[in-house]
Amino acid sequence: MRTSSKIWYGIGASAAVAVVAAITQVNDKGMLSPLASAQAAPAAGGSQVQPKGTFVGNLDSAMANIFAGEGGEGGAGLTPMWPSVVAPALTGPEIAKVVTGNTLQLPGHASYYFAAGNTVEGRYIHWDQLPKVSDCPAQNAEGSDYYLNPNTNVCWKQTILPLQGSWAIKNHQLCLDVSWSGGKKADCRYFTILLDNIALFDASGGIDGKGHKLFQGKHLEQE
Repeated sequence: MRTSSKIWYGIGASAAVAVVAAITQVNDKGMLSPLASAQAAPAAGGSQVQPKGTFVGNLDSAMANIFAGEGGEGGAGLTPMWPSVVAPALTGPEIAKVVTGNTLQLPGHASYYFAAGNTVEGRYIHWDQLPKVSDCPAQNAEGSDYYLNPNTNVCWKQTILPLQGSWAIKNHQLCLDVSWSGGKKADCRYFTILLDNIALFDASGGIDGKGHKLFQGKHLEQE
């Protein structure tokens, strides 16, 4: 039985592409399933024992470094770099520890604040293509609602829409059920820390976006 699924993941625009493996199992039907060792086991008397965490290193220290703007130190979330690199998918309790009371941002797309009561407050960024390049300012400026793609010479304008909904942890995945004017997102994703980024991915290893950023507390304004 193979015990890992290798995936390619780009850690930001200025970082090198790294090979990482999300720790999952492949069953006899070839389907990915959560790592067996991460499942809660019954203890004497029938109570559930929390699964051992899978994060490589100290999760508290990694979160503190991310919040301080120094995330990724010591290869946070990754095994030693030789001969292969592995980024284990976090267990349910670890995911809850990371997101509760904090914000995930997918730059240029969405922000999600995970309240302790399992509610989500956030913003979704909708982009409209404008008919003329001249509709955009000559130079892209930080904080502007306009973006001129230098590769395609296409002008875009953003509209920020409030979103709300709920979140939950199911089978060691982060599940979101949120909506905004004209759209919604309802899915569950495995969760791992890659240096100073958060990767959300499905059972086939497909990454959501190019990497989420973690912020302490409520931080809906995009960086």
